[in-house]
Amino acid sequence: MAVTRKLTRPAPLQTLALRAMAGRPALLLVAGFAVGTLILRLPTFFEPPWHTDEGIFAAVAQKVVSGGQLYADAWESKPPLFLYIYVAVAKLFGAGVLPLRLVVAGAALASELALLAIGLRIMGRRQALLAAGILAVLLAVPFWEGNLASPDALAVMPTTLAVLCVLSHDRGHTTDVRLLLAGLLFGLAFLIRQPSAVVAAAVVVWLLLDDRPWLRSGLLIAGGALAVVAPVVLAFALFGSLRWFWDANVDFFLSYVPSGREVPFQERPLIFLPALAAVGALFVYRRRGAMPRWGLPALWLTFTLAAALLSGRPYPHYLLPAFPPLALLLAMLAPHVRPSWRPRREHAPALGIALSVALLWLAVVRPAFGGNLLAMHYTRGPTYYANFAAWATGLKDREAYNDCFDRRVNLTRRLAATLEGLGARGQSVYIWGEYPWVYSLAGAEPATPYMTSFYVLLIPYLDVELGATLAAAEPRFIVMGGDAWPRVHDARGILPRRFRNATRALNALIAARYEQVAVVGRARVFQRVPERQPAGERLALDK
Repeated sequence: MAVTRKLTRPAPLQTLALRAMAGRPALLLVAGFAVGTLILRLPTFFEPPWHTDEGIFAAVAQKVVSGGQLYADAWESKPPLFLYIYVAVAKLFGAGVLPLRLVVAGAALASELALLAIGLRIMGRRQALLAAGILAVLLAVPFWEGNLASPDALAVMPTTLAVLCVLSHDRGHTTDVRLLLAGLLFGLAFLIRQPSAVVAAAVVVWLLLDDRPWLRSGLLIAGGALAVVAPVVLAFALFGSLRWFWDANVDFFLSYVPSGREVPFQERPLIFLPALAAVGALFVYRRRGAMPRWGLPALWLTFTLAAALLSGRPYPHYLLPAFPPLALLLAMLAPHVRPSWRPRREHAPALGIALSVALLWLAVVRPAFGGNLLAMHYTRGPTYYANFAAWATGLKDREAYNDCFDRRVNLTRRLAATLEGLGARGQSVYIWGEYPWVYSLAGAEPATPYMTSFYVLLIPYLDVELGATLAAAEPRFIVMGGDAWPRVHDARGILPRRFRNATRALNALIAARYEQVAVVGRARVFQRVPERQPAGERLALDK
């Protein structure tokens, strides 16, 4: 932990390691990591469509592919580049989990190789390989949802590549192109997941503390990011959907961050403690005349950890952006872990960072994650692999295998098959419930911009507008789920009222214009019969 030196040009050891990466050895190394990544992720390629968030993103993509406009016609509180990745996958490969798993596996592999290159610049080759291997495991196992095609998982790659660009920028031979490229990558990461911006902030702070031209470098990085983000915002403005873009990416985000209940608001200042400790510790080392080689990873870890906890919600995938610097630090510490090690006075600043992280973890993270010390709340546990092995060896049938992910999976499949059999492909459909995967699997077009009942109950006024919205959209089919009520905390008690408003409007519309054509488990399927009511009476439905 006490090893300190300036990060200027690579030392001879790193130079030899970088040269060893060229040519055939590099291809073998890439192939090895690719094979290892695929093996670790093998069960994820056989998962059913079970995760609700992925289903929502797939339904948004389905609407955009069929001609809808993102946010205005297909609303989701995620940045546009992330959602357009789903659109691209849907256009190229159609609906399904496998293409998404392959995309996120490819992004993970690129992240591992980028981290390997970062490691070769700040430590020995064995440690760099260890760091990349640790990251491969952390991203592959389902315990922190790194196998899902989430914005947090996909944002890891551009941020890691951006850090590599900054590190490869030699202070003795200024190459502004690499800093601009780092900014472009940070901009792309921001358009996948907004909190990715904290990695850029950590990099600029590190440049400042390492006596580099931080202002000039920071402006170049900001310029590169702006060159990516500004045209996207301008495009939404030109197409007349800037209000919807702002609503999803700014207004909703600003209201979402302070609304989490698992981390009480009065405890949230603690999440900044490790970042402040890291800045303070590195300032002390700067006064001593040498920046530790773990300085950038420490800032990177503590800044991303604060961003992950800022919303106060215990979602494991929020921690994924912190895994690359965590892997680097673990690899750096590994050679020093021995029974004979004793802390010395010069270790005090580094130990201060470690203690602040431990305090945050025990006082805030562990309680927020239901007492789980490894922050594996709301996720698949060790039975994930046992479930896959049982199915792969024939001990479980497909339905039993699916039930281990979510009890709604088999109903989702049957609903999609039923709707497709009724001719719903390419038709407008509305589903009242939490079955967003049905839209893309059935090839149906969502009738409203909001893909689940949860959003109707979460966002003000959508419940009272639902009847008029559906009357105007005239969906060919309406699916009424028997479990539309979401299992969410409702401290203000407004969800029951919104639920009543929405279901009353739906029942009135169904009674006037629809007839039941199928019952699938807990869900009823209704088909529009236009001739049952004159068009002039439609306005009376919502009274």
